[in-house]
Amino acid sequence: MSDTAALAHTLLTALFGTAAAGYLVLAVRPRLGWDLTRWRYRDPAAVEPSRAVFALRRARSVVLCCVMAAAAVALGTARAEFVGALSALSAL
Repeated sequence: MSDTAALAHTLLTALFGTAAAGYLVLAVRPRLGWDLTRWRYRDPAAVEPSRAVFALRRARSVVLCCVMAAAAVALGTARAEFVGALSALSAL
């Protein structure tokens, strides 16, 4: 079961790291979300978000990037405890 727990740990760490990278991209370029979804509107210029909305999206992305990066680092440093806990749960 140790191999399965190690794989789960690796996948979770990679997931948090990828999420942190995605939020970093959105923090640097907050218009990217709008650029990718404006095709859904008949007149995109009429419903384009304001500068304040883009500023709030940037702030949200910075916060979420920090949270996801901290989760990835915390999970990465606690590998032995994570694998041990999952192995103990599998014994139940």
